[in-house]
Amino acid sequence: MRWWYGDAFLQRDFLPSRHAVLQLTAVVGLVGTVVALYAAGTASTALWSAVTVAHVLWCVVGVLIPALALNRARRAAG
Repeated sequence: MRWWYGDAFLQRDFLPSRHAVLQLTAVVGLVGTVVALYAAGTASTALWSAVTVAHVLWCVVGVLIPALALNRARRAAG
């Protein structure tokens, strides 16, 4: 994040936000699940499908939350 958006954005906007916590938790959870399923080697197609659905939902939620927050901020600004 720092190399892309800069230190000020990282410290002031991203880290204190609830959205950042949600995104980081989702990333850790999804990556951990994928690694665990791969390491187990016995994961069924249904489990991989569930992980795929979780990834898609994460992407959708990751777009919707900032869009809704931006819309709310614009309405509040008048």
